[in-house]
Amino acid sequence: MEAFHLSLSQSVVLRHHWILPFVQALKERVASRQRFCFTADRVKIYTNEEKTRTFVGLEVTSGHAQFLDLVSEVDRVMEEFDLTTFYKDPSFHISLAWCVGDARLQLEGQCLRELQEIVDEFEDSETLLRVHAEQVRCKSGNKFFSVPLNFSQRLRRLPHPGLSLWDTDRGPGAAQGFYSPSPHESKGPVLSGGHLDFQ
Repeated sequence: MEAFHLSLSQSVVLRHHWILPFVQALKERVASRQRFCFTADRVKIYTNEEKTRTFVGLEVTSGHAQFLDLVSEVDRVMEEFDLTTFYKDPSFHISLAWCVGDARLQLEGQCLRELQEIVDEFEDSETLLRVHAEQVRCKSGNKFFSVPLNFSQRLRRLPHPGLSLWDTDRGPGAAQGFYSPSPHESKGPVLSGGHLDFQ
């Protein structure tokens, strides 16, 4: 993957005159949410709905409730604009790699166990796989809109850099919410905050 992300919404199409009202509604909903920590350390195999791509991802094992809270706010905004809401029972995850086609049979089983062993034995896994969110970033076309999450004093003690929420390009008119690394992060494979991307 060129960039890590964690999805908070499905891809949707926004009319041009909806963009600013949509972002404003998103800010009003999300800005009250607290920054939070999460851990993604369980290797899992995913496919898209069409089964045309397979992904190897790290599933969230702590912080699930906070992501559900964020999604509930995003879903309310989606409903206001008559857009598709997120999955009812989401498996929040960070995709690490993908391939064309449905490769679940080849990857599940022994391969999946070996990948999990690598993650479990990685010496810096506690530092790299435990991260916290600081903002939601919304991308529409070539424009970015940031929504800081509320600051919690207890996060001051965390040694990990902040994360940001933002979106990636999926073609004209496409929009997807997800959690992704901050663009300014450059020291190794450190994951950073969540973001919503609206194109």
